[in-house]
Parts: sequence; C-alpha cells; structure tokens
Amino acid sequence: MPILITGGCGFLGSNIASKFLSLGERVVVMDALFRHGSEQNLAWLESLAKPGQLAHCRVDTADAGPVEAVFQKHGPFDYICHLAGQVAMTTSLSDPRRDMLTNVVGGFNILEAARKHCPDTFLAFSSTNKVYGDLGDFEYAETATRYTIPGHPNGFDESLRLDFASPYGCSKGAADQYFRDWFRNYGLKTVVFRHSSIFGGRQFATYDQGWIGWFCQKAIEQKAERAAGKPVTPFTISGTGKQVRDVLHADDLTALYQSAYEHRNAVAGEVFNIGGGIDNSLSLLELFSLLGHLLDLPSHPKSKIQNPKSFSSANPPSAGSPAAADVSTPPPSADGRSNQEPRTKNQERALGASSSTFRFPPSSFSSAPPPSADGRSNQEPRTKNQERALGASSSAFRFPPLAFDKLPRRRSDQDFFVADIRKAERMLGWKPQVGSREGVARMIAWCQSAAKP
Repeated sequence: MPILITGGCGFLGSNIASKFLSLGERVVVMDALFRHGSEQNLAWLESLAKPGQLAHCRVDTADAGPVEAVFQKHGPFDYICHLAGQVAMTTSLSDPRRDMLTNVVGGFNILEAARKHCPDTFLAFSSTNKVYGDLGDFEYAETATRYTIPGHPNGFDESLRLDFASPYGCSKGAADQYFRDWFRNYGLKTVVFRHSSIFGGRQFATYDQGWIGWFCQKAIEQKAERAAGKPVTPFTISGTGKQVRDVLHADDLTALYQSAYEHRNAVAGEVFNIGGGIDNSLSLLELFSLLGHLLDLPSHPKSKIQNPKSFSSANPPSAGSPAAADVSTPPPSADGRSNQEPRTKNQERALGASSSTFRFPPSSFSSAPPPSADGRSNQEPRTKNQERALGASSSAFRFPPLAFDKLPRRRSDQDFFVADIRKAERMLGWKPQVGSREGVARMIAWCQSAAKP
C-alpha cells in the first residue's frame, strides 16, 4: 500500500518510515529538512529502501501548492501519518508565527489535499499532551524525587479538559481539533494521538527537544570529562527536577501506528492519550539516577543525598560540599508542609525555584526505610516493570555525580503528565513492550554511536 509520512525524516517519521519499508510498502516522505539530523535520517532511509520503494519530497507543509502537487504525483495514499510539525515550546514562544504556519496551516493543507485526492485514506495525526495546558488546578503531592497527582494513579485519560497554553499548545491543539472535525463533517477517517514523551534511535536531541536523549548526551559527556581529569561542565534543568513524564520508546511508537492502520475502521474519529504509562514514568532526578547505574558512574555507599530544598541561590553548596540531609523521611518543604502533603501547582509556583548549582554526590542509603529511585518508600508495592526500571540496586536511591544548574520553572510547563493508556490497550490491542530502563540503555547506545565520526 502507498503511505505518505509528513515529517518523514524527523525522529518519529524516520522510525515509522523504516518500519513500513521493512514490510515492503511503498513510502513517500514529505520533509523540508529544516531540523537538525533530518538529512542524516533521509540518508539512512535511502540505505534501507529497495529501488523505487522510497520517494522524498522536499516540501514545507505550510505551502498548499507544493503539498497538493505531492498528492497529484504520488497519490492516492492508503495511509497518511501527519508527523510534520514545529515541536519545541521554546521555539513557539520565540517565533509564534512560524509555529502557527507549520502546525495549523500545515495540518489544514494535508487534510484538504487528502479530502480532494484520496478521501478514502486513513490519517493519523501526532498531537501532544500540551493540549491539556499546565494542569495547575490539580492537587499535587511531592516525594523525594517526583511530583505526583494522587487523584490520578493511572495518569490522565482522554476525558481531561482541553486547555491550550503556550503558542505550541494553541497550534497543536488547533490542528488536533481540525483532524477530529474533518471526521465529523467530511467523513475522513482520522485518529489523533496525544503523545507524552517519546525517545529512541534516530533522535538528534537538542536543548529544547528530546529531553531523555539530551540528558543522556550530557551524562556521557560528564563521564568522559571525569575520566580525562577535566572540570565537569554543568548542564541546566528548568524547575526542581521532580517533573514527571511517562516515556515511550520509538519501537513501541512504530507498533502503535501500525496497529492503528490495522484497526482503522474501529478507531476512526477517536482520540488516544499515548505514552509509556505509569509503569514507565520518570522524573528528571530519577532519570539522572538511572543514568548513573547504566553508565556505571562511581558511587560512595556511605554518602547521603543532598537535600535540594536546603540550598538557595544566596547560599549554594560549594563544589564537593559535604552538606547533606538524611531523607529517610522526606524533609519539610519551603512552605512548612511535609513533602508528601498535596498542594496545587499554584502553591508550588509560590515557592519558586532556586537558581543554585547542584552537584549531587553519588549517594545511597543505609538507613531504613530509604526512598527508592521511583520516589516510593521501599515498603510500598510496585509493579514488575517499575522494579525492572530501577534495576538490581533498587533498594537504594542514589543521585549520580552529575553537575547541573537550576533555572526557573518554564512557563506553561507541566509538573506531572502520565498518559492513561488503557483505551489504547482496549481498542488497539497495543501496549508498550520496551521498559524505561531498557529504553534508556538503548538511548545511551544510540547517543554514543551517533557521536562517532
């Protein structure tokens, strides 16, 4: 079957394109090659394709004429995966017009070209969890390593109200609704996937997009600096580091888009929240600990974790400072609450964010019961997937010796988003197969291979 993948040379698109190429399908990728790494991904796809199996059209989806020309020349298509988009919140803030043209006008052009040239096609749209806004009205709780929302133990399902925040949320949300409405009003078979965090091979992560890949790169770089006896260059994070996302590996993403086509009649007009689910959720601090295990960063079992709340920009810890706090019981926060008491995000904002530099020593705990790398006490039950993510040393939480600077929390950021994926499990027969620990290990390997000349 002929398949059109817009943004087909990006991270998501190249993974999905490679999957359908491996199945022997004819694939057309529409990509303007704006993004870093897209030309390398195109070369990779060309190396996989048989003669005549792959066509690349260098087209900006915001230009209606060239888009229609692709449909006239290469169509009709049985399946269209609309993945092209401006995907960085920071870019949407600095250039909102370009963001709108790419995400809103580009999506509209694809819908109209499909309606005119291949009305029987099936269209899958890559939307985002940002259509739900910053989720500031929920009651939050805080552990040593993460924020949680106790009222949503499985994450958020598709009934969550829309609240477009930031230019990125507005543009993706508008396109999200166009795809839904073209099913209702014109009968186009569309499905919308509101993605959480996705990572994996072919992702050329940058500072503002692809956070797991980016921090894998930074951890690899800091390990190399230490090995060479050089000063460690700190990276930056925004906020406390306790922000949580469920993470989905690219292999599971490709399986999702394949399953969607197989169930196209049943899921036409539907919306799905998509991510790794609660079993594959990570905060930044938990990711840093996992990187410490996977990269075999040195540890000192007798040291204790520094308490981030104990430092302020007026009194930052010095490099190698022995200052530490026993967090067998989470310490009180800056507003006098225990860190397990719920608060709304508006209350969290009132606490502010320190701009101090944190250099967590490699740490573990001998006191009982210490918190584990997922923020639970070690007497609390957890699933097998959560145990796998923590690894063999899950009885002790440690921060790796990573150096980072804290910046203020990003405007319109979500402190917690986990997709409740039970609808996708039920209607698509789909469930993530790559756990967060295995996925991060694969991401490290990809970063290392991509860095080689």
